[in-house]
Amino acid sequence: MMNASPAAGVDRVMKWLAVVAGLAIMQSGPQTELSCGKLAPMDTAKLELAAQRYREAETALDAARADLQAEAVVFLRQTDERGAQAAIARITGWTDEHLRRLMKSAEEQAT
Repeated sequence: MMNASPAAGVDRVMKWLAVVAGLAIMQSGPQTELSCGKLAPMDTAKLELAAQRYREAETALDAARADLQAEAVVFLRQTDERGAQAAIARITGWTDEHLRRLMKSAEEQAT
């Protein structure tokens, strides 16, 4: 059963990914040049933490996308209501073409 707004959850994850990526860039800071012209090694702990959080967010986004796609397929299969596809397109922001490809893929996986 679809929650109130699955697309809102995906939007929250996408915004979080953007924030994490921005923090990684801002917090890494510049390297300092040594007197011999070589760059000093930088502390990568913050960058590694941001990269780990980014990977976790990507995993969460992939899971949210799979859940949303599965719910859309189930909804379309269980209803013959006129305008169901348009409702899904409105809620998710997906095009009719994307929904057709999604349904085709689901049908191919079912066989």
